[in-house]
Amino acid sequence: KYTPFFDTIDYEMLGSVIFMNFSLNHLKTTRFIPLSYLLITDQFDIGRVIITHVFSESQNMKSDVLKVGHIVSKINNQPITNIVELSKAFLKPIVKNKGIYFKIEMDTGATVYQKMDQLIKDDTSISKIYKFQLSPTWQKMKGYLGASGKKV
Repeated sequence: KYTPFFDTIDYEMLGSVIFMNFSLNHLKTTRFIPLSYLLITDQFDIGRVIITHVFSESQNMKSDVLKVGHIVSKINNQPITNIVELSKAFLKPIVKNKGIYFKIEMDTGATVYQKMDQLIKDDTSISKIYKFQLSPTWQKMKGYLGASGKKV
């Protein structure tokens, strides 16, 4: 049970998407009702990460693949069941053809590839619009991009 003013809510905002650990509290809002099958199939107590928001100004919103309520199964080919695993997986991007990418896979089979420099650009812009600080994971990713010789 979440207690306001005492408990923190674990989340990560990367790629202009907000990821959270799934909890039964999510089922109290209509936008997460499609996840109620987890109760019926007795799978609600298995760790999962869900998408709770996709910023409208981002490439991920324009791609129309990542949607609120999706369950994220893998980041960069690494299975994830919680926010800590998600953050660690984002710090291990895929390097291919002189590019740095992220691969986000949903339990539905939908997959998104995103260039790291586009993710950095989107998140920087959105953090200025909505006036929030970028996460430590994001800061580490930006440092990785700078260390790779790419323009930051």
